Amino acid sequence: MNYCVSFVSIIILGCLSSSVNSVSSSYSNLMYSSNIAYFHSQQQNFKIKIGDDVTFPCHVNNKGADVITWKNGIRLLTAGPIKVYNEDRLIHRYNGSEITLRDVQPRDEGEYACQLNTMDSPIELVHHLDVLIPPRIVPREAEVSVKAGSRAELECVAHGNPPPTIHWRRLDGEELQGPTIGSRLSLEKIDRGMAGKYMCLAKNGVEEEGEEIYALIKLQVQYQPEIQVDGHKRHYHPKLKQLYLSISCNVSADPAPDVNWQRGRTVLSHHDHKNKYQMTSKPIGDQNTRMFILTIRDIREEDFGNYTCHATNSLGLDKHEIVVSGKPLPPTILPGVGTSKTQYKLRWKVDSAFPVREHNIYYERIIHGQQQKFLHQSSVRCYGQNDCTDCEMQDSCNMLNIRAEQKHQPQGWRRSLEDLQQLLDSQKEAEQVLIELVPDSRYRVKIQTVNEFGRSHWSKDFEFDTYGAETQRPSLFSAFSSTSSLRALNFLLVVPLLIMDRRLPLSL
Repeated sequence: MNYCVSFVSIIILGCLSSSVNSVSSSYSNLMYSSNIAYFHSQQQNFKIKIGDDVTFPCHVNNKGADVITWKNGIRLLTAGPIKVYNEDRLIHRYNGSEITLRDVQPRDEGEYACQLNTMDSPIELVHHLDVLIPPRIVPREAEVSVKAGSRAELECVAHGNPPPTIHWRRLDGEELQGPTIGSRLSLEKIDRGMAGKYMCLAKNGVEEEGEEIYALIKLQVQYQPEIQVDGHKRHYHPKLKQLYLSISCNVSADPAPDVNWQRGRTVLSHHDHKNKYQMTSKPIGDQNTRMFILTIRDIREEDFGNYTCHATNSLGLDKHEIVVSGKPLPPTILPGVGTSKTQYKLRWKVDSAFPVREHNIYYERIIHGQQQKFLHQSSVRCYGQNDCTDCEMQDSCNMLNIRAEQKHQPQGWRRSLEDLQQLLDSQKEAEQVLIELVPDSRYRVKIQTVNEFGRSHWSKDFEFDTYGAETQRPSLFSAFSSTSSLRALNFLLVVPLLIMDRRLPLSL
């Protein structure tokens, strides 16, 4: 029994001894392997903006006496403490444990390999350098010219790393229609309003914060002349003997137009006698728009008429008529006097370059209460220089036609400017008494003046009432027919009371 125990003990001790020897052998191998050189630095991809510095690490554990070398592609840069490549921007430290490249340029892009030349076999660590370049953009064409109604394509080319994205906008801030991202901008059905400068902008994230990198393309749109005349410059009413009158038109065109002033079929630039006309121009608005001015000197009767601004270029023509009118301007109604509850003395100021032949007076009673609807739906219309229509259909409206006394002259007779001016001075103001008005009522009135050139526009509305006046005997000069008889005759021929400086007779 004791022999058996001893034998088992011997076997156990033998096994323990074998295990201890195995652990000791493994520890010795580990200690040996810890002397092998290996890289402490990790492989990296460097993205460096152009002009900045970059440092490549190559830290080695258990380096011993082995030498570190650096290469860029097939070019040897350093070997241990020796700088092989003669580049001022290249700095190496700690026997090659790291190198720095200053002021990085696009040509520096590529792989930088750190190699440790060990006895067994060299080991290598490779870094990659990617040089980031801000965008640069240029247009294919700096100026593009197209005809109105056609299409155009603008194109820009951008460079940079990473590749830039291009988007478009107008320099003046106007919104663009259609896609605005990409190297090309397509414009359809071009009109003159699309002319101007277009920006192509490049972005890749390398540019400075808030910086815009762009190029400009000028789009030139060719179109036939377009003439504009402001509403208040379409009619002129000069006085006789006026020293000068200037009329104008605004002309837009590309190519630049040839502009002439005409009166009828006569081109005034070709028939300028004694410096009667002067033609000038000046730029306004955009570069394709100019104001063309015709100055007429020493205004006389023969200068009244229609003048045409006529513009042409290789694409077409346009024209616009301007009237130098002898027609009267609308009269101005002055405060009058209520002579009684059935009569009112109407007064107005005349603005005419030529003797007045007649006056048209329209007046209506403003009806309240059940007939208030009449104020808004009256069929009577006194607009522009036309007749007041449908007055006979209303129970409260009246129309008077008052003709000035005229002296008939023999054929071929021509009045002198002095006689004409004397007559005009006598017609500066006029008055007329309205009779058989409804007492305690309110009236609206408007007046139109007529001379040999035509009718004026109607005056502004004027209102008066018959509330406060005492009933008086009608004046001899106010003996008009009753409302019913006025309606039957429609227009009466009466002699107006004219306020004259020297009470001169009306004559031509």
